Amino acid sequence: MNGARSRPLERFPTARLLAVALMAALLFPSVEAAAAACAPSTLPGANVAGGEFNGGKQPAVHGRDYVYPAAGEVALLKRLGLRLMRVPFLWERLQPAPLAPLDPAEVARLDDVIGQARAAGIVTVLDAHNYGRYRGVSLDKRDAPDGALPDLWRRLAQRYGGEADVVFGVMNEPHDIDADAWAAIARSTLAAIRATGANNVVLIPGTHWDGAHSWLAGGSRSNADALLPLARGDDKVVFEVHQYFDDNFSGTSPTCGAAARVAPALTQVAAWARSHRVRLMLGEFGVSRRPECVEALDGALAAIERDRDVWYGWTYWAAGAWWGNYMFNIQTPDEAPQARVLRDRAARLGRPSCEAGP
Repeated sequence: MNGARSRPLERFPTARLLAVALMAALLFPSVEAAAAACAPSTLPGANVAGGEFNGGKQPAVHGRDYVYPAAGEVALLKRLGLRLMRVPFLWERLQPAPLAPLDPAEVARLDDVIGQARAAGIVTVLDAHNYGRYRGVSLDKRDAPDGALPDLWRRLAQRYGGEADVVFGVMNEPHDIDADAWAAIARSTLAAIRATGANNVVLIPGTHWDGAHSWLAGGSRSNADALLPLARGDDKVVFEVHQYFDDNFSGTSPTCGAAARVAPALTQVAAWARSHRVRLMLGEFGVSRRPECVEALDGALAAIERDRDVWYGWTYWAAGAWWGNYMFNIQTPDEAPQARVLRDRAARLGRPSCEAGP
C-alpha cells in the first residue's frame, strides 16, 4: 500500500469506473427511482464485530486483542444472501492522535476488508465505533479536540471517496450529548466529507444511544428535529437508528420484554422518514435464540419490508470469529435460528415490489 489515495477516481481504469457506477445505480437508488422501477431499495446485512474489541488497550495487537472480518465472515454473509457488512473500528487505532495522519497498517487492514467484501458483491459500512467520544472525552466537551471527527472523515473520504460500495458510518451510538450539539458536530463532519468531492452514502446517527423508539422524542429537541436539516439537498444522507428488544432497549439481555414495541417503533420512524422524503438505516438489532425473540425478530424485519421504500438497509448485530457463545451470534457451527430469519428475509428483499408502504 502506498497511501496515495487522495484522488481516488484517477487511479481507477475506465472499466472499473464503469463497474463502480453500475454498482452505485443498483445499490443506491433514490426513494423516487426505486418506487418508479418497482425495485427493492433495502440492503440486508450484518455487523461483523472485532475491530473495536479491547478498546481500552493501548497499544493493542491485531490478531490478539482485536480482529477485522476475514474470509469466513464474508462467506457467511454471502451464504445468507446479505449484501451489507457493517465493520466497527476504533477511532484511536485508526487515528492515534487527533488531526493527525491515519495509521498506515490499520488503513491497510480496512483496504483488505473492503477488497474481500467487494469481491463477494457486499457493500462495506465503515463504522466509527466510539459512542461520540475520543479517548473517553465526549466530543461536545471543551477539552475534546476541536474538529477531530470532521478531520477523521475528511481523511477517510479522501481515501475511499468515489468507491460506491463503501458507506461512511459517522459514529456509533453517541450518547449524553444534546441533540443540537450533536447535530452541529454531524453537520461539520458531513461538510468535511462533501468538501473532498466524495459522494458516498453517509450514515448520520442520533444521540441518546440512537434508538428508533426515541428518535421522535427525548430532551429539549428530538433527533428527528435536530438532524433533519442535514438531509436537505443531499440524497446520500441516511439516518441511522438502532433497536434492541429487551426491556430497556440496551441489547444486554437474552430476554425480549419490549418486543411488542419494536415493530411499531420502526413503523413510526418510517412514517416520519416518508413524510420528509429521507431514508433510514437500522444499524444494529439483535435477539437471542429464545423462540419468542426469534419470532419478534422476524416481525421487525417484516415491518421494514413493508416500508422498504424508506429503509436503505439493515445490519444485524452480530457475527464475528471471536464471538463464541455470545447470545446474538450468527456465526456458529450450526445455523442459528436468527440466521435463518435473516436469510429468509434477505431473500424476500431480493424480490421486486411496487408496494410503497402504508
